[in-house]
Amino acid sequence: FLYAASSDVSETLGHHIANELKKNDVDIEKVIKGMKEEQNGKKAPLSDEAYQKEVSAISQKQREDREKKVYDEATAFLEKNALEKSMKQASSGKLQYLVLKEGNGKKLEIYNTPLVRLKGFDLSCNVFFPESEMLLSFDDLIPDLNQVILDMKESEKRKIFLHPSLGFFKDSSIVPQKLLIFEI
Repeated sequence: FLYAASSDVSETLGHHIANELKKNDVDIEKVIKGMKEEQNGKKAPLSDEAYQKEVSAISQKQREDREKKVYDEATAFLEKNALEKSMKQASSGKLQYLVLKEGNGKKLEIYNTPLVRLKGFDLSCNVFFPESEMLLSFDDLIPDLNQVILDMKESEKRKIFLHPSLGFFKDSSIVPQKLLIFEI
């Protein structure tokens, strides 16, 4: 890929590779040793199959560690959030909400298909679902979300905090990777 690269480009490539390796907690000295041995025609300590298996196991462990960290952070956030005086909680304790504006219309019923204005973002205020209107079907939502939304009245506005372990839909096909916040 860099057939006629200058020595500066090659050296800079080394810096980029080392930076990526450090991010992933890889032993750079062992990588250099492996590169030198490959250059000298020596065989790698692991077969390609064993290498792929090890890398897959490491990736799985890193994914699990990241997921646990996210879940722990979300749990800690909700525990702290629960102390706020006006905070309300769904029965599971993994969904909380604030009433931002009291409604003055009719209360929703399970057979309704309300038109809602919804916006979704995370704790860093990164929007993952831009504000838009949609028809809501209670058949598809998780029980906690149904409970909170069915308790709303016409023209009411709520801010909902959703733990990532709950998912979004009853079939749990979409599970968020972090605590999410919805304004509905």
